[in-house]
Amino acid sequence: MTAGPALVAPAPLDAGARNRFFGALLLWGAVVAVLSAAGLTRAISPRLIPVPIAGGMLALLLAYRFSPRVHALLRHTDIRHLTWFNGWRILAALAFFAAGARGLLPEVFVQRAAWGDLVAGILGLLVPMLLPPGARFRRPGFLAFHLLSFADFVSAVGTGIALNVQREPLMANIRDFPIALIPMWGVPITGAVSLIALWRCFTEQRLDGR
Repeated sequence: MTAGPALVAPAPLDAGARNRFFGALLLWGAVVAVLSAAGLTRAISPRLIPVPIAGGMLALLLAYRFSPRVHALLRHTDIRHLTWFNGWRILAALAFFAAGARGLLPEVFVQRAAWGDLVAGILGLLVPMLLPPGARFRRPGFLAFHLLSFADFVSAVGTGIALNVQREPLMANIRDFPIALIPMWGVPITGAVSLIALWRCFTEQRLDGR
């Protein structure tokens, strides 16, 4: 990742490139949905779930680093929008709570992942409203949120990995539709967005994308 055009050539914002980028993200989600609904993601060992998470994150970070259009798109996106994106985690938390209530996921995983996602999702919606452009503590506020967001990401993923290493049988259910959409689609996107937002908070003078 880079703070500006010193390492990546500047590129104008392009509506077509933006549509292709978000179209690719939606296609990714659709593929995961179809494969998990068909039971094909069951072929993935629970212990290998970190692979699509890391692979998806890496692909997005490499696109940000090496694609001028993707870099321009995400660099010119107001930090508020990158923060609001975390609102989807409220739905992830509700899905984890529901699966836990049905005995489909380990209680320790639900406690850490669901509550963490719920807090991060609610704050992701509130923080941009509390820190409008020109707010005195705008940069520290967004920095604090995305540090918290990424810490929750590490905690949830780390807990999942630890449980899979321990061969917790209930973790196998995380490969089923619709829960599979969270680790194989939402989580890698969220992890990459958090890192990009943190990079921008540390390196850029403006966070409104102008």
